[in-house]
Amino acid sequence: MQRVAVLAANSMPRLVLNGGRDTVLGAISQDNARYSRVLGGTGCDFCQMLADRGAVYSADTADFEAHDKCACTPEPDWP
Repeated sequence: MQRVAVLAANSMPRLVLNGGRDTVLGAISQDNARYSRVLGGTGCDFCQMLADRGAVYSADTADFEAHDKCACTPEPDWP
């Protein structure tokens, strides 16, 4: 039971933030814009690596993936 409770608690931030992420990604996709990953807090090593790349992602080249305990968000880079 404790393991299930921990898994549910760890996935909750990702599930809650996915609604906002999907809204932003929809706008980015419609405008063919690029986006960068903005860290939510300090971020894990993987998220930090992706965030350091800047606005190099687009709906055509990458899917925004969030993992459990991830608070990162996509940030559009409109010219």
